[in-house]
Amino acid sequence: MSAEDVWQARFDRERAARREAEALLHEKSRELYHLNQQAVQRADDLARSLAELEATQIALVQREKMAALGSLVAGVAHEINTPMGAAVTAVSHAADQVRHLSALTEAGTLTRGTMRAIIAEAQESLGLASRNLQRGAALVSSFKNVAVDQSNTTSRSVAIKELVDDVVVSLGALSRRAAVQVSTEVPADLFLHVDAGALVQVLTNLLQNACLHAFEDWPGSRNIRIGAQISAAALEIDVEDNGRGMDAETAARVFEPFFTTRRGQGGTGLGLHICHNLITSLFEGTITLTTAPQSGSLWRLRLPIPSPALSRSERK
Repeated sequence: MSAEDVWQARFDRERAARREAEALLHEKSRELYHLNQQAVQRADDLARSLAELEATQIALVQREKMAALGSLVAGVAHEINTPMGAAVTAVSHAADQVRHLSALTEAGTLTRGTMRAIIAEAQESLGLASRNLQRGAALVSSFKNVAVDQSNTTSRSVAIKELVDDVVVSLGALSRRAAVQVSTEVPADLFLHVDAGALVQVLTNLLQNACLHAFEDWPGSRNIRIGAQISAAALEIDVEDNGRGMDAETAARVFEPFFTTRRGQGGTGLGLHICHNLITSLFEGTITLTTAPQSGSLWRLRLPIPSPALSRSERK
C-alpha cells in the first residue's frame, strides 16, 4: 500500500470518527436540552406548588385567628349575659318600688316608715344594677381592646399590664369553664410601643392552649400565672401552669404546623405554630418550653428591645 493510500485511509478513519463524535455530541446536546426543559418545568411546578402551599397556610392562619376571635365573641357574649340579666332584674324591681311608692302617695296612705323602706330597697336595686352595668361595660371594653388588637397590625403605646388583663378578662368564660384560676404578675408602670395585635394573639393562644390541654383529667389545683418584666434589653413574658405537662416527644413537636393531641376534637394544630412564627419572625425573639409529665409547663417569651414590633415607650 502506497503512502498516499495510507494517509487516505487514516483521513477516512479520522473523518468517520469526527462524524461519529459530532453525532454523539448532537445526541447528548439534545438529551441535555430535554433534561433542562424538564428541570425548568419541574421548577415551575414546584414554584406553583409552593405558592399554593403558602396561600393555603396564610388562609389557615387567618382562619385560626378568626376562630380565636369567634371563641372570644362567644365567651364574652356569655359573660355579658350574667351582669346584664342581673341589671335588668334590679332595674325592673326598682321600677316596681317606684310605682308602689307612687300608688301609696296617690292614695294618701304613705307613711314615713314605708317611704324609707321603699326608697332603701329601690336604692339597693339601683346600686346592684349600676355594679352589674359597670361589670358589663368593663367586659365590653376588654373585648373591644382585644378584638381591635387582633385585627390591627399597627403598633401602639400600651401598658403591658392592661393588655394582659384584657386578654385574661376576655377569656374569663373559658378559664372558669375549665375551673382554672389565672393570676398576673405584671408591673403597672411597664409601658412599651408594641404590635399589640400580635402580642394579644400569642397570649390568647397560649392561654387557650393551657385551659384546653394542661388540665385535662387533672385532679389537683388548676392555676395559670402570667408574668412580665424587662430583663437584659428584652421583654420577658412567662405563661406557666401547674397542670399535667408533656412528655419529651410531644414537647419536641408542639410548634410543628398541624400537630395536635386533640385530632378529631376540634384541634387544628396551628395555635402554637402561629405563636412561634409571630415571636421569631415579627418580634425577632424566642419562645421556649420547659415541661415534664405531671410537672406543668412554662412558656417563656423573650422579645428583644428594640425589634420591628417592639420598642420603648413613654408613659401614656
